[in-house]
Amino acid sequence: MTESPKPLAWLLATLTALYVVAFRLLPYETTAWMLWPFTAFGLYAGARLRWWQSLMLVLGVQAATDALLFAIHQWPVSYGAYPSFALFVLLGRMLLANSNSPARLFAGTTISYTLFFLITNAIAWLENSMPEYRVKSFDTLMLAYGKGLEFVRAQPMQVFGQYVMAALVFGGHAVLAKRWFPAEVVQPETAR
Repeated sequence: MTESPKPLAWLLATLTALYVVAFRLLPYETTAWMLWPFTAFGLYAGARLRWWQSLMLVLGVQAATDALLFAIHQWPVSYGAYPSFALFVLLGRMLLANSNSPARLFAGTTISYTLFFLITNAIAWLENSMPEYRVKSFDTLMLAYGKGLEFVRAQPMQVFGQYVMAALVFGGHAVLAKRWFPAEVVQPETAR
């Protein structure tokens, strides 16, 4: 059985991908006050596109922007983001593929961001990104997480903005599907 095309899902995933690109390329000072798009992007793509399409789109956007940031600023690739974003896609498939539940969306967003924080800061610790991480111990790992919390505090919309972004993308899908894309209305498995 072939899955029908999903123009609305692709439209919203593409618009979110473009926002991710802009977010990554804009100066740090600007993004501190923007909606953090990564959890919404991964969860939405995972929930509304085929699994391989969502992985290719989410990881492809990350790889393309990493390449641009390296070419422009010689910034190293942020490898820790890749497993995190793959997990966002997986959580989107598991929690939201047949659901518009605000509780599931909140849970998926919270779990995704928590995993992102834990994974990326652990990788920063493992990669010796700071001189004080050279000695591998529980204390230096906790130092890495403490520095991660300082970073989050300097980016106030990173935590709160991700919930707004997820609500906009999933809510936008629900509203637009009901009005103009009835084939893409999400119905729970029991309603089918």
